Amino acid sequence: YTVNQWGIILEYRMVFLYNETKRHLIISPLKRRVWKEEGMEKTDIAKYTIKDSVFTNLFQDKKYLIQLYRALHPEDTETTEDELKDITIKNILVDACYNDLGFTVGDKIMILTEAQSTWTMNIIIRALMYLVQSYHEYFERRNDNLYGSKKVKVPKPELYVIFTGKRVSKPEYISLSEEFFNGEDCAIDVKAKIIYDGKDNDIISQYVAFTKVYDEQENYMDGPGKQLPIPLISVKTGMS
Repeated sequence: YTVNQWGIILEYRMVFLYNETKRHLIISPLKRRVWKEEGMEKTDIAKYTIKDSVFTNLFQDKKYLIQLYRALHPEDTETTEDELKDITIKNILVDACYNDLGFTVGDKIMILTEAQSTWTMNIIIRALMYLVQSYHEYFERRNDNLYGSKKVKVPKPELYVIFTGKRVSKPEYISLSEEFFNGEDCAIDVKAKIIYDGKDNDIISQYVAFTKVYDEQENYMDGPGKQLPIPLISVKTGMS
């Protein structure tokens, strides 16, 4: 990708969001409470918010969203941007449930994707909550009657977690039943595919590279008022 695409977006958002998060201007009270309970420091909050914001905001643009879809489904060369619909759960209320990214491909597939830098098996429970909420909103948009005798159309769900942290063991999938019910049969199961890197310099691999470069740049920061050294980021990621 050229500097007019990936580079400019990431460089702009990294500088802006870094300064804003250090002043605690874009952290919701709910997140502050959760982070405090989990013992996270201010630097952890800033790092989480910047990475999360870049991921979420980048794929609001359909020209990047279609690239993500093609990275997940390289076999599909016919789907166009117009067939993608953003269904990300929005954070309207402080205590509301919201996710990183959700979109449908026509009426065939519903894809929910989370960007995660800290490993936790609880992500599969959150994925279940996001999926239920996304289906609820999907049926509402279509005015489907779930109490009627006619069978409704349901897009096939696909759950992904893009993990950018460090971990020795790297499972390809995590499953609700395996992790929480010892693999026993239960009324419901949820399975998410874990992605650790993309392929052939696709948009996933570039996002993963961005998170690693950002982590490296944290070592250069002395205080909340300084900006990130953008030239170093540009050189290391191949952006000019």
